[in-house]
Amino acid sequence: MAAGAILIVTVSMMVHYNPFRPASERYKTYFKYAGGLENDSIVRFGGLKVGKVSRIRIAPQDPSLIEVDLRLQEGVPVKADSVARLASLNALGDIYIEISPGNKNASLLKPGDIIRSEETPEFSELLTKFNGLSNDAGKLINDLDKNINQISSRADVLLSNLNEVTNEKNRKNFSGVLENTNSLIERNSPRIDAITSNLQSTSKKLDPLMEDIRKATSKLDTLVTHLNGTVIEDRPLIKKDLAELETTLGEARKMMDEVNSMLATNRDDIDTMIENFRRSSENLAEFTETVKQRPYSLIRVKPVPDRKVPK
Repeated sequence: MAAGAILIVTVSMMVHYNPFRPASERYKTYFKYAGGLENDSIVRFGGLKVGKVSRIRIAPQDPSLIEVDLRLQEGVPVKADSVARLASLNALGDIYIEISPGNKNASLLKPGDIIRSEETPEFSELLTKFNGLSNDAGKLINDLDKNINQISSRADVLLSNLNEVTNEKNRKNFSGVLENTNSLIERNSPRIDAITSNLQSTSKKLDPLMEDIRKATSKLDTLVTHLNGTVIEDRPLIKKDLAELETTLGEARKMMDEVNSMLATNRDDIDTMIENFRRSSENLAEFTETVKQRPYSLIRVKPVPDRKVPK
């Protein structure tokens, strides 16, 4: 009996703690769709096998999610921006969980934390999108055929118009226009020479003008230099004014914060005061209406009884 008890205790300890199994760390992740994922499915980190799926179930706190418990080797650098997603090495391969290494400067997750996940598109969704793309491609091809037919018809019209423009009669007209242009240039060549000489004389006059512009530019540079010196000299005063302005703005912000805090603290009293004002205005309106209808009530204590209707 003692040996049996020792055997039961030993087996129980081996189930909960196996000294031959390497140390591991546990994490969690959640998916909306976990098709093909089972217990003991492989978990990879950057393509390397680092653990297995220890348990998969419907999330107790949210039945629309699938909770997946991961058992990873000790020391796997799972980062805060690492992402877990379902993957497969090939089209017919088993589904496993792929964890991205994340950014080098990101902080490490602690064992027991939740790894952020991304959903993998289902094959049916991809087929639906592919069918939609094929339908759109068919429409595009039909539109392209129509456009090509329209373009070809317009090209035929353009070629026919071009043939009409370049016929024998129009070619003769073009040659006549060119001859007239040549003769016109020959007749107006003296005028063109006169215009050219005028342009040359004008260009000679431009040189003194450019010299004056250069002198004005040098004077402008001197003025800008003086302005820069003035700004540099007044820079401490400007800085002082800006510092005072910043201090004033800080005090204004502080005062606004105090006003906001005071309003937040006395909000109930302010609401009560506004309600009292409203009731007082209503009572004053009723009193005014009473005085308009029965002004004698200001003198008499008891109102005069209403007259009875004669029989």
